Amino acid sequence: MNARDPKPTAMNRRRFVHVVAASVAAILAGGVPRARAAAAPRAAAPKPPKPLPAALQRELRTQEKSLADVLKVVRAYDLPPGSEPATLFRALRARRGVR
Repeated sequence: MNARDPKPTAMNRRRFVHVVAASVAAILAGGVPRARAAAAPRAAAPKPPKPLPAALQRELRTQEKSLADVLKVVRAYDLPPGSEPATLFRALRARRGVR
């Protein structure tokens, strides 16, 4: 547990290194495949989703067409030369020590 991080679930650096070292040792020793084989049997494959009702499919096609039409109009719009951009991206500096 870190003095700045009062969460009891936080793992300190020493514990993390031990966990990583134990994981690497288990992989190199070949214990991981045996552990997977001893795990619970696989669950059945999920059922395929039910087909959507016809009315819902028709509405989705209508909305897709409407969106395509709007995008076509927006993309075809010509901005006058020298106009300002609509938005300007500026990266923010990361705040340190505050989460």
